[in-house]
Amino acid sequence: MTCRRVFYLAVSVLFQLVFGPRAISQTPSPTPEPARSATWVRADEKLDQDYTTCNANKIDTIWAVENHPLEIERHSLRMTEVGTSDIDFYARNLERSPIEAVALVMEYTDEQGRIIQRLPAVSATKEVGKTFHPPFAYERVTSPWITPIVTGESVRIQGVSNGVRAIACPSHARVTFVMVQFSDGTIKKLSAPGWQLEPTPFLIPFVPRFSPDVVKVPSSLLAEVRIDLSGHVVDVVSQDPHNRADLLIAIRDQMIRSWKFNPGLRDGEPSESEITVLFRIHTQRTLDFPETKPIPSPVTLVDFFPDDRNPGKLQIAYGRLFSGSSVE
Repeated sequence: MTCRRVFYLAVSVLFQLVFGPRAISQTPSPTPEPARSATWVRADEKLDQDYTTCNANKIDTIWAVENHPLEIERHSLRMTEVGTSDIDFYARNLERSPIEAVALVMEYTDEQGRIIQRLPAVSATKEVGKTFHPPFAYERVTSPWITPIVTGESVRIQGVSNGVRAIACPSHARVTFVMVQFSDGTIKKLSAPGWQLEPTPFLIPFVPRFSPDVVKVPSSLLAEVRIDLSGHVVDVVSQDPHNRADLLIAIRDQMIRSWKFNPGLRDGEPSESEITVLFRIHTQRTLDFPETKPIPSPVTLVDFFPDDRNPGKLQIAYGRLFSGSSVE
């Protein structure tokens, strides 16, 4: 071995000893299949399509609270045609104590200040990830941190939310809720007055096929779904005067009988809510649908597909969450 090779080997080892165990910015190592919810059921390839409708980078982010414990950097949001939103940003610790868990709510708006989406993001070290409980349900996607983040250090945080399709890209984001847990176990929680989160499905059900005498496929229905404080669907009201009444009745019966939501939140408390939903009943197991009417944005997508393994059932897609998936 030459002297030059020995020198470069020594420098490489020294660099790893100094910088390897703790980088200035932690990046969680990727996992092959991150769990996006408490139970996440994958679709087959026909339903595993993913068309990007918006890819916003360097989003201007402000705080709706004072004395915030973090600084948001390199903030981006990707939204897809099927109703999946992927959050990605770095959070830098502004506190004097190490932080081992973070939960926050982002409110995204367009250039005119209109709200596009409200999305949660949660991340923590492996040691506290299972015991850290924000006041809302969320889909888990971020890999655990290696260690708590000390003052001035940054960590990458990623989140995912399913169901809502939005066409407009956000130009601004506002943090309306933040909760951090320090390495000594104490918690700091800050929120803007009236902060909100929309309801999310507690469980995506399998449902019986619609009667062919009632529902002609392909069919679609734009409706307002009303959800009570406990997360139960109490009504489905059509927003399309041209749809048949029997289609509305069939969908309303299924939603009331088979669906349960994590209720919407206002100031951290359950609240009654209404969401605009586009129901689409497909003839085949593909997300392509022959739309013939204008679609509002944002809108929640609920797709029904024939279940090849169970001819008497329909599989449901809520974004990229499928029948059998849950969000807790």
